[in-house]
Amino acid sequence: MNEMEAIKKMKKICLNESDEVVLMNAIKLCGEVSSNKQIEKMGHLLRRIDQTSVDRLGLKKIRVAIISNFNADPLAHYMRGLLLKNKLWGEFYVAGFNQFEFELLNTESELYRFKPHLTMCLLDETFITSGLVKGEYHTHDVIQKLKTESRHLKKLVKQFKSHGTGYFAINTIPLPKVFHDSIIDYKTKALLSKEWLMFNAKVAHLSTHIEQAVTIDTDVMMQDVSLYRDSRLYYAGGYGMSDELLATFGKEGVKIARSLMGLNKKVAVLDLDETLWGGILGDDGLEGIQLNQTYPGNTYVDFQHYLKRLKQQGVLLAISSKNEETNVLDVLDNHPVMILKKEDFVGIKANWQPKHENIKNLEEELNIGMNQFVFVDDNPFEQQMVKAHTNVEVLDLPPDPSLYAGALLEEGWFNTVKLTEEDYSRTTKYIQSKKREAFKEESNSIEDYLAGLNIKVTIIEHPSEFDIPRIAQLSTRTNQFNLTTVRYNEVEVKKMVADPAYRVLGFSVADRFGDNGIVGAAFIKIDQSLDHNWKIENIVMSCRVFSRGIETAIIKTILTKANEEGAHEVLGSFIPTAKNKVVESLFSDHYFHLLLQDGNRMVYKHRYDNIKDIGYWLTIVSNKEVIKQ
Repeated sequence: MNEMEAIKKMKKICLNESDEVVLMNAIKLCGEVSSNKQIEKMGHLLRRIDQTSVDRLGLKKIRVAIISNFNADPLAHYMRGLLLKNKLWGEFYVAGFNQFEFELLNTESELYRFKPHLTMCLLDETFITSGLVKGEYHTHDVIQKLKTESRHLKKLVKQFKSHGTGYFAINTIPLPKVFHDSIIDYKTKALLSKEWLMFNAKVAHLSTHIEQAVTIDTDVMMQDVSLYRDSRLYYAGGYGMSDELLATFGKEGVKIARSLMGLNKKVAVLDLDETLWGGILGDDGLEGIQLNQTYPGNTYVDFQHYLKRLKQQGVLLAISSKNEETNVLDVLDNHPVMILKKEDFVGIKANWQPKHENIKNLEEELNIGMNQFVFVDDNPFEQQMVKAHTNVEVLDLPPDPSLYAGALLEEGWFNTVKLTEEDYSRTTKYIQSKKREAFKEESNSIEDYLAGLNIKVTIIEHPSEFDIPRIAQLSTRTNQFNLTTVRYNEVEVKKMVADPAYRVLGFSVADRFGDNGIVGAAFIKIDQSLDHNWKIENIVMSCRVFSRGIETAIIKTILTKANEEGAHEVLGSFIPTAKNKVVESLFSDHYFHLLLQDGNRMVYKHRYDNIKDIGYWLTIVSNKEVIKQ
């Protein structure tokens, strides 16, 4: 089915079927649509879907606000279609034409009442040039305006920081070519270019200066589009950016949204022959494969450099290849131009098994859901087999290996708002996990295994500015050990840490094989009434430390501290999802009693009558003092 047929079918379904049926078909048909224009049409058709239908289908929802100083209405349609391709439902608030300043400055505005997870603030050059008399101003007037509006923009973003929710994405503003061409002396052209670049540098700096801010570089976005704007639509309808550029911003917004909703990918599963090197290892041998400094071998070398860069930022690399393992290891260890080495991979499956079976084995070994894998293979047959047997994201590699890196990176599957220290050492931590598994196999019993690990759990009672990004990352990314799937971003975690009505406890774990870093967090609300109850709003924990009794240390710590601070009882909620079955009995296992059930939310209580003991193999410390050993 081509794109036009998919849209025609969607229109017919919208006219004749219920919203729920429309949505189910839209999710399927979105896979048939790739051009920006058709994605916008798909998003437009779905603009009036009833939210109850979204809830019944269990789609994750993200609230997106769009504010601008020009007509950016199509952005909502682009993003709605793109989000649905990612099985996310977008709820949108689109501010009126050129109302962005009012929305940001007025604390009672619809923007703040909407409480978006993500605000897309798009600006064109009229943000700078408004107020100047056309045809009469001098270049020094523009330069002064650049400085004034830079300060003004910082004030607007700070206002959002104080009163808004979620993340704030803002773009750099290109210097229009016609504006630049209207200056006829090159010295003045250069002066204006310098000052305009400095303005954009300050916009980019907002991303490091203000936690909620994310800067999107418009010059980079324009490398994928032919025109900044359609002049006819600019004058006729106030469209400050072309449809193609708006669609590009929409794609970038969806990448940010995926990260905020914990849907970014963690693992790249890589083929070898004609993917990491040219040629067939079994036929050509180590010396014959194309991996050198001349074409086409240099394209594979460059691709490996990009993969290495991803690995250094926390992306896990694995191999699934139809080859003899000894031959593969020989290349990894001994090829003089091979960039990726054995220690760069958390799993190597070089055998003659179907690749989807190898991926299932990797899923089990890494304890990472298949939906967080990206499969990279040049062979269309292997691509189709993995698509048919898994829910792994399959990259459609172009035939030209010089385009491999761009194809992998373009979708932004691994993008995240902010990296943490743990990200940079993720591969090392998973390799340590494999050593733990080997140690487990060698142990005579599970008790011997746990005792031999020498596990130390450190309670982080007052998370620092260095701890908060990792705690927020756990909240947004963790799906299995996640009691309620309530997710807090970095800004929200920081506010909770500073609020006496909340307790945020982090937990780090180390053992004989290394330091796992911060692997868990508890988010607790303190009831300020006479009952003074503690309410566990959520507990999250990394899958890397499952089955070691860490959860008991967390629960006992919470109960002990609540009792010390005079809480009458501790309440905890559990909301079942398709992925958190592993914690469905967490509260009952720790002697909490079911208090009530409200819909699918179960509320438990504990009154210190029976606190489960911590495993003898654990040492618990806080503030460098041993609590229990």
